[in-house]
Amino acid sequence: MRNVIFGGTALAAAMVASPALANEDAGSFAPLTQSTEKGTYWALDGGPDDASPSYTRIENLCLTTDGRRFFGIHPAAGNEPTFAITEGGPLPITLNPVDASAGKRHYKISNPEREDEYLTMNFIAPGTREAGLPSATAGLTSINTGEEYQVDCVENDQIVMIAATEDGAMIVTLEDDGLVLSSPEKAEGNTLDMRGGLYSYDAAGGVFHFFQNEGRIAIGLSAFGQTDKEAILFESALAKENQQPIVYFLANPSLLAERVPTMAAETGSMIDRLSACNHFAGETSEDTERNAQIMVQWKALECDAVPAQYNSALAAAADGSPLKTYLEANSPNWI
Repeated sequence: MRNVIFGGTALAAAMVASPALANEDAGSFAPLTQSTEKGTYWALDGGPDDASPSYTRIENLCLTTDGRRFFGIHPAAGNEPTFAITEGGPLPITLNPVDASAGKRHYKISNPEREDEYLTMNFIAPGTREAGLPSATAGLTSINTGEEYQVDCVENDQIVMIAATEDGAMIVTLEDDGLVLSSPEKAEGNTLDMRGGLYSYDAAGGVFHFFQNEGRIAIGLSAFGQTDKEAILFESALAKENQQPIVYFLANPSLLAERVPTMAAETGSMIDRLSACNHFAGETSEDTERNAQIMVQWKALECDAVPAQYNSALAAAADGSPLKTYLEANSPNWI
């Protein structure tokens, strides 16, 4: 027996192994519950350490307000049943028809082996929501087991990105003063609140950029589940760290391009290269072999072209903006 726990309730299913989840063709994806047309949800197959990661499209996502648990639905594909995607892994479920009430939509989710084990996904009815907003969470407010237990989901019509990693979750909202990066409830001192974010995009996907003094967070995601783009970079004056999103939502590229503050993709690329070039410049030594290895990377990164691009980006950045502050604190250190 395999048990997956969500919100204090065990849904048990007799399974030999977790079936592989195939990446979905966006054109053939047909949600079974209330979802959103304003973006797509994706879940990582395997785990964050998988040598060949891939993403499966899911139709909605409850990210708990502590940022540690999640629950989404993957519709049946081929001979496979409908699955629930949780932080403990996928498991087959039985999804019952919608139960509508005034302003609400409820979907009962049962264990195929035991009908007395169930959860209920609770949504705000579509017609009661303000039109024209990103509505990433599709109105999914909570999941409960009758009156015994309930977990609340992160729910905000202004969300344009949600990403959950092994270390917690991050949310990008579009507010009056621009893009804001925050974290769900965490221990005091570990909360995240970065403002003045910028979005850059190209054919491969998009990146949210947030700057704070000399540090930054860059969240690269694809609206199509492409694994060459999904990465979250944390950079400070002392260290760099990359994390793989386990599940994420990304608003449609057209919506982002139309509504959010943007930064040229070339500027984002320059910042990545500037960071790497500064690192390699600081590694030069009397070790001839190591210097030769550095020079190979130096040329691949086109570091000699970075200073001119840096000067242009610095001149164009708004005075007092997080981007300008970051660039001023991270100039090319080899000139």
